[in-house]
Amino acid sequence: MESVSRIENILVYGRTDMLGSAYLINFTLHVSNTTDVSGLDLDYVQTGAYGEGIFNVSFPSPVLARYVTIALPRRGALCLCEVRVFGDCADGTFGVACDGRCYCAGGAACDKDTGECPAGGCSPGYTGLKCDTECNGGKYGDTCLQDCGSCANDDVCDHVTGRCPNGCSDGWLNDTCQTECSNSSYGVQCNETCGWCKNNASCNHVNGSCPDGCAAGYKGKLCKEGCANGTYGENCAMICGNCVNDTVCDTYSGSCDLGCDDGFTGETCSTVEGQGGNPDGDDDGVNTGAIVGGIFGALAAVVIVVVAYKIYMKRSAGRSGGFGGSKKYDPYQTESNGGSNSNMSQRAEHEYAGIDDDIGYGSFKVDNTRL
Repeated sequence: MESVSRIENILVYGRTDMLGSAYLINFTLHVSNTTDVSGLDLDYVQTGAYGEGIFNVSFPSPVLARYVTIALPRRGALCLCEVRVFGDCADGTFGVACDGRCYCAGGAACDKDTGECPAGGCSPGYTGLKCDTECNGGKYGDTCLQDCGSCANDDVCDHVTGRCPNGCSDGWLNDTCQTECSNSSYGVQCNETCGWCKNNASCNHVNGSCPDGCAAGYKGKLCKEGCANGTYGENCAMICGNCVNDTVCDTYSGSCDLGCDDGFTGETCSTVEGQGGNPDGDDDGVNTGAIVGGIFGALAAVVIVVVAYKIYMKRSAGRSGGFGGSKKYDPYQTESNGGSNSNMSQRAEHEYAGIDDDIGYGSFKVDNTRL
């Protein structure tokens, strides 16, 4: 043979007549990797009946050899018609020893020598020219193009089926661990139920946390813990109470189902009766009358200051124009003081001219408005 090959059995064909078969009585057979068979143990000695001149030489296990040597123990003519050597690898194997494995699509046989698969390509989970390389890098399936799912412990999925050997990571389902938990579940095999998330949002499919916090009436990391007595609302941040007969207020709205205790009113029973304010007990209820009164008081103070300032300025102007540096005269003074009555009259008129006509007795006017 051209090279070392795998041999499972050999068929030796002699003449089919009685005389022909006699020529092969007691023939011997060697298989080897050299033409020199001296000193080698015989692999076969024909000792059976003549038969029909066809001898099947088989081996306990396949052998690797290049040469098959047939001989007679006595000198004479060796009459052979044909020798057939069988040793093809089984489908799915290749190579000299048939120890190579190929995984062709559809179970097709690869080339027995090279292992190459036909045009159909490889079976799922394998790649390469000989289809003997498993998918790697977290891939599986046909031509290794599919990604493994979220396997527990970061395991690598089966390169053929994509299944995770030890189940899924938290938050994932099915054999390939590629399906997220539904909107209302999370955790290992999605066996945990989500809490009460705000706005009916879905919780995180892995750890169960709520994206926008808890709905009113619940608190905690997973929003599964109800508000304590006396609290209500989002994250249980509001205070309620004063319910009749010490009943518990509603943890969602803070209201008292049976009404308020004596002396309290409002939706949450947080307002003391008679004090007004916001009946819901928050700080937004400010006394409107107090606000309006404060505004008018501030405006009145501004007006008084402006009026006082104007009066002061007018009086200052009067002093500088009619009295500043002048001498007072008695309007009824006689001429004996060295002046005529007409002069005194003029002085009197001059003196009174410096007094503002708007000033009266017991009251005063500003811009023709009496105060």
